[in-house]
Amino acid sequence: MHNNTFTIQYAREQITQEHWNSPIFIRVNQILTLTWGIAFALSALIQLAAAAQRFYDSTHCPSCDRHIDDDTLPHLLSQSGIKK
Repeated sequence: MHNNTFTIQYAREQITQEHWNSPIFIRVNQILTLTWGIAFALSALIQLAAAAQRFYDSTHCPSCDRHIDDDTLPHLLSQSGIKK
């Protein structure tokens, strides 16, 4: 098993050394690292989409007032049924 994940160094501060090589400990940290990676990637994609839309609107439709803002992600999540 690969046990050099993003979260492992922080998790080791919270648990005794005897558990560091436990398959459960390693798997939990793999899942946490994957979750953080997905969250960072989604955030980057949303920011990229917002920047692209602002650029497009500013060059093709200066009077347009529609854009992706801080309320877009919560709105999309609520529309998909995901709650905070």
